[in-house]
Amino acid sequence: MGSSPLVLSDPGFNSLGQVDAEMAHSTIGRQVQIRYGEAALNREIATMVAQSPELGFRDVQVNLDRDRAVVTGDVMVLGLNIGAEVQGVVVIEDCLPRVELQSVSVGGWLTPGFVKDQVAETVLGALDWYPPDSALCLERIVLEDGAVTVYGHRR
Repeated sequence: MGSSPLVLSDPGFNSLGQVDAEMAHSTIGRQVQIRYGEAALNREIATMVAQSPELGFRDVQVNLDRDRAVVTGDVMVLGLNIGAEVQGVVVIEDCLPRVELQSVSVGGWLTPGFVKDQVAETVLGALDWYPPDSALCLERIVLEDGAVTVYGHRR
């Protein structure tokens, strides 16, 4: 209860359900700040990828730069594991995260056409996990060198 800001640093992805539960019991408008360092984020992503082989990703690493994220790893395309790099940003729209891809390269090359489209669709599909009815309304995401901070409030 109470309306002091909820501030979390490097929470495990599996504990984010607890954030939702706390939000459900918080006052409307309560501010939330969740910060991930790059190393912690990469550990959480590695665990998620290992537990979800159906996503079609392997060896995923995120490099956080000021105002963009660079994600590398292997992605399954047409039955083949192919090294890929995706650069983009996460923006907030109507309380939900939305990924804007700036570039997709596959096998070290900027890749036009259907392969790039397939990788982009796979990446965007994997990132489309945030529940639209979450009590936490996202407001903005700030990317810095080596860290990302998510700001929001209780709806």
